[in-house]
Amino acid sequence: MEMVWKGSPWLILDHYLTLRHWEPNFDPFNTKEEKVTVWVRFPGIPIEYHDGQFLTNLSRRIGTPVKCDSTTSHADRVNFARVCIEVDLTKTLVSKYRQRKRVLYIEFERLHLVCFQCGKYGHTKETCYEVTHKEQAVNTSMSEAEVLKGLGTSFGW
Repeated sequence: MEMVWKGSPWLILDHYLTLRHWEPNFDPFNTKEEKVTVWVRFPGIPIEYHDGQFLTNLSRRIGTPVKCDSTTSHADRVNFARVCIEVDLTKTLVSKYRQRKRVLYIEFERLHLVCFQCGKYGHTKETCYEVTHKEQAVNTSMSEAEVLKGLGTSFGW
């Protein structure tokens, strides 16, 4: 059983399988997963920053670090570092960070439906409430402006 817990994250059909300890009266239909363990990539990070302490500190900005993949810890891959991190899906996901005056991006492997407009999980930028709400507000303002423009300065009194 220990191997199952330590071997995570597990994937089924390109989606993460979340493991939980047994809870009495567990109802899978009324339970929302708030945390998930995912592989996170740090592309473009220089090889000298592939050490455990730096990656642990960087990972803590995103969530709770679980483990570093062996290819990263042995510096066998130079184009990105990869760390397994438990992330809280109810909080804004970090999509980039600054390292010595450079902005570097963060990639969440196989975490579908991430909105990088608001940083939340469960939808994409195209269906983001914040984006559509702002667009509706702009469209409403423009419509009101057009109505006022049509009225001119004469109110017909």
